[in-house]
Amino acid sequence: MSVAPPSQTIEVTIGGRRYKITLDSSFSPEALNEVKDTFHLKEIAPMDLFKAYLTKVRDISKLNAQLEQLNAQLEQLLHKIP
Repeated sequence: MSVAPPSQTIEVTIGGRRYKITLDSSFSPEALNEVKDTFHLKEIAPMDLFKAYLTKVRDISKLNAQLEQLNAQLEQLLHKIP
């Protein structure tokens, strides 16, 4: 059984305003590291934040499409098993 990492707080400045954001244990260690590398103690323009969000949505959409395709292929293979 793996132990969930404790929550962590990052600080980011967006549009001249400073925010503290708590990342809870639902984030994987890899996701925590990516968020910290991207945002912690940095100033982000709102448009850059929006672009980063859209990029992630696009990436997740592509991964979901690949997952659906793999699931369909797996279903086809399972139907071939006697």
